[in-house]
Amino acid sequence: MPSCTSSLSAGTSSEPEPDAAVTLQPAEVYLRAGIPPGSEFRLVVEVSDSTLWRDKGQKAKLYAAAGVPEYWVVNLTGRTVIVHRRPVGDDYQSIVTYNENETISPEGAPEHTIALAEILPPIMDETL
Repeated sequence: MPSCTSSLSAGTSSEPEPDAAVTLQPAEVYLRAGIPPGSEFRLVVEVSDSTLWRDKGQKAKLYAAAGVPEYWVVNLTGRTVIVHRRPVGDDYQSIVTYNENETISPEGAPEHTIALAEILPPIMDETL
């Protein structure tokens, strides 16, 4: 059963800690074996507010270079999800932005559809 883990090995000097991740093996395997390489991940998610520039740039390059097949950036202020797929070198060949009124499915589990309006925080009414 896939699991979530706290960090991944993205090279000799980098171990980013994604906000959420789905791996091939259960977490117990990585507790014994150590931090998994990027190839063990199916999906990595970063929730971004003030770090959007880094999550779309530096972290996207790290995850692509590590071989993470799918990387999502949840842009809280823009109320979008930026989906990166198909890594080649340190870039993703497909980058698509979905707005809060759309649904997306992970490539590794297309039968699971996520309504973005349900995962983004509610808009606060400032007139109250």
